[in-house]
Amino acid sequence: MTISRRTFLASSVATMAMPTLGQAGQQQLTASQFSAQILPAGNPKTPVMGFNGSSPGPELRVKQGQAVNVLFQNRLDEGSAVHWHGIRLQNSMDGVPILT
Repeated sequence: MTISRRTFLASSVATMAMPTLGQAGQQQLTASQFSAQILPAGNPKTPVMGFNGSSPGPELRVKQGQAVNVLFQNRLDEGSAVHWHGIRLQNSMDGVPILT
């Protein structure tokens, strides 16, 4: 099968525009307070806390065995922690305040 230059360029651009999930590098999580529409439309927004402007925060995906570097910034007026799911950590690094 022959591929045209136009098809090659279009698919190359599409590949570059794809999310960079699973790539090495630094990810950023910012804890902050914001308002979200939790109740049905017509009701006021609810003040919530979350990461990167969403609750729950974004899903971070990396390949098994790949190192990930997460920069955590706390923009809340109180202490905060990240509780990780899907990775094995020492209990002391599990992100459950008061318990670990």
